[in-house]
Amino acid sequence: AVDAILMHSALADAAMTDKFATMADRPEKIHLMIRTLILLRLEHANLHKEAIRRGLAVLAVPSNTPASAKALYRTVDAMWRAAGQRDTDFSFYTKRASLAGVYSATLLAWLADNSGSMTATEAFLDRRLRDIGQIPKMTAPVKAVMTTGKRMAMGLFSTMARSR
Repeated sequence: AVDAILMHSALADAAMTDKFATMADRPEKIHLMIRTLILLRLEHANLHKEAIRRGLAVLAVPSNTPASAKALYRTVDAMWRAAGQRDTDFSFYTKRASLAGVYSATLLAWLADNSGSMTATEAFLDRRLRDIGQIPKMTAPVKAVMTTGKRMAMGLFSTMARSR
């Protein structure tokens, strides 16, 4: 069952990225690309909503945690790569971890939404993306302090080196 779920997820990832690649009017901003990719993934999944619900129940079993994490990672990595993000620095991991949280929460909201429309799910996704967008604003003061500290340390070390 787990292998079938992972195969279905891989096929859904491929369908999502293929559909995104062939879009005539793809968004230019990264957060809008990610929004579009998530919605494409969920729209494709609409035909199989109950199967996905059951598949997630199977993946929620503790012994299936590695398979679940692998599927989630592949999905968010496919999204970032489709959006043109191929960096390999520290942000590689933070972007994928952030998107994993947004996508997982949105997937659960989508499963809970029985309205027959994507409006509530889209609104939920937009709120999560807006929340993620606030992180750089909240961490800016910490980065400023760290940059100042680094400059001071470099100046101190430079002064010490010259005095030898």
